Amino acid sequence: MTKYFAYGLLALCGVFASQPASAQEITIEVNPDDSVHIVQGHEYEQVNGGSDGTLDSTDVSRMTVLFPQQKPAVYELESEEDYVLIVDGWLPDGADILLEATSAGTAEAVDDFEHTIRGGDWLIDAKYLNKLPPGEVTLTATLRTPGRRDARVSHPFYILEPGDIGEDQDTDWFDWELEDNENAAPFVPGEGFMVFEPPADARIYYVSATGNDNATGVSQNQPLRTLRAAYEKVRDDSGDWILLKAGDTFDGGFGVWSKSGKSADQPLYVGVYGDGDRPIVHTNGENFWRGYGTVSNIAIDGIHAYANARLGKSGEDLVWRESGMAHFGNGRNFVVHDSKFEGFRFNLVFQGYEEGSIRNVVLYRCIVNNSFGHWDGSIGGHSSGLYAQSITGLRIIECTFDRNGWNPQVHGAARTKFNHNMYIQYNCSDVSVERTLVTRGASHGLQLRSGGDVIDSTFARNAMGFYVTREPSIVADNVVMESTDINDREIRGHGFSIFPVEEALVTNNIVTRKVGRAGWLLAIEVGWTKALSEIDSFDVTLRDNVVWDWYMDHRASPIGVNGSANTTRYNNAIDGIGKENNASVVYNDPYVDFDRYHEGGLSEFLRQAVQRRRGEWQDKFTAPAFNAYMRSGFSPAGSSGNL
Repeated sequence: MTKYFAYGLLALCGVFASQPASAQEITIEVNPDDSVHIVQGHEYEQVNGGSDGTLDSTDVSRMTVLFPQQKPAVYELESEEDYVLIVDGWLPDGADILLEATSAGTAEAVDDFEHTIRGGDWLIDAKYLNKLPPGEVTLTATLRTPGRRDARVSHPFYILEPGDIGEDQDTDWFDWELEDNENAAPFVPGEGFMVFEPPADARIYYVSATGNDNATGVSQNQPLRTLRAAYEKVRDDSGDWILLKAGDTFDGGFGVWSKSGKSADQPLYVGVYGDGDRPIVHTNGENFWRGYGTVSNIAIDGIHAYANARLGKSGEDLVWRESGMAHFGNGRNFVVHDSKFEGFRFNLVFQGYEEGSIRNVVLYRCIVNNSFGHWDGSIGGHSSGLYAQSITGLRIIECTFDRNGWNPQVHGAARTKFNHNMYIQYNCSDVSVERTLVTRGASHGLQLRSGGDVIDSTFARNAMGFYVTREPSIVADNVVMESTDINDREIRGHGFSIFPVEEALVTNNIVTRKVGRAGWLLAIEVGWTKALSEIDSFDVTLRDNVVWDWYMDHRASPIGVNGSANTTRYNNAIDGIGKENNASVVYNDPYVDFDRYHEGGLSEFLRQAVQRRRGEWQDKFTAPAFNAYMRSGFSPAGSSGNL
């Protein structure tokens, strides 16, 4: 039996028994200067020599290989499941892939397995997989391109005897504990900050910049000094607390974190004691919090993680690969509340092993700003404020995402089309972004590749506000404005797009004042893309949306609908003229903008939003308040302010 999945340029994906193979994307670039780069996840390395790493995008040969992400991956002998390569792009002329296998026990090659596959026959037949010996083997794929160096990636596999994986039988490799948890995060959005209470049996450890790691840490009079020392004391599977002293500055984060809380309402909790602003954690070139494997029931509350080895640095003094809070693995119930992540390559990463292997992530009233990478992956690579993969249940509520993916003060960290404020992968589900400020992203404010809800949020000065696709989605009550160019060469200016979705309601949005020079880019686009042709239905309702002062070439409509979509449209207006009925409307004040909303305009508005102190809520500098102001201006003259 053969199963097919299309994942990108060239995908090598495993399918076995009843378990779908999650995949880690490994991209190989063979460059004109005969150098080879390998990108694996967020890591980028140069191999086989090469010069300065400069890439000519017009002459780079790329191959993307998807291996199962579990290490090792599992294959059951005689399961008759093939591995399939699907080409959805191009490869170097004459290129092929040599497949080899090595037994981990003997370090010897499995001779009967070695074979070559070429364009038009991208399949590893089960007859080859069934030649692998039980136990651990390493499967290697080598891209061979005439006239250029070979590039190679490898991955461990564990070969099971026939029948070892039953239809309902778990193995050690799939023990993800993915059951739904009925204990939702303990807060009601819109009614203030979350309140956490320690369980009766919690041990509470205090940490102060003037503390001592030889102290007990159990009282404010005997605090520990470092976060790591406090982590070593808290118990796994408990509701223990770590409290950092307000206003203090700490050297070094938690580093690798592998402990879990007891339950959703008794998490392992990192918070603050005393009066004052968020404690600042200088991570000194390391990660603030980096989880691996199975980690669940975690709450981070009121902390400022600061990439001091990056911000204000340049050249050799700058650390490029730091992350803020990053979890790679599986687990459930993560709450990040009233915290700030600033200056990392990826400020926040939640990357599951397999679709749905991370469940229930809440980001509430957080500030996520100024992440940046480097255009040359061998130095820094891509960057986003948030990267999310394989999550079921992601809530982003009343947060601020500003100027992520680039840093104008750092050489090589300019805006590119690869970096975004938020990058949410297709294999997430049940996602919502609500009442959130999303501004000045390197490219997209939000790539919601999974689909989901985008509600009452503000998108400003991104090259593209956002797009949604795949799952049923609601896009309502948002303001998208001043979409701009990426740089002088990559001109942009796009509002938002609805790509193939099962169903989408798009209502009561305002899209206004394009800044970018691309006169063909739309305010609202309902578009088709062949990469998403697996979506059976594409039903979109557009109603009560306003587009104003959105520059288009040749008088084209700024609301564009592809004929492949089943679209219902009514009461949408462009520059005061009804799109469907040509009726005109006079607005209260269509010239509302940031300059009139607050003295100092967008920059001062965002300065106030980003510098908000712990526990303080300045309603004026939030998405709902600004959106209400905009809706008042674009309401019919004489009305109360609702569209």
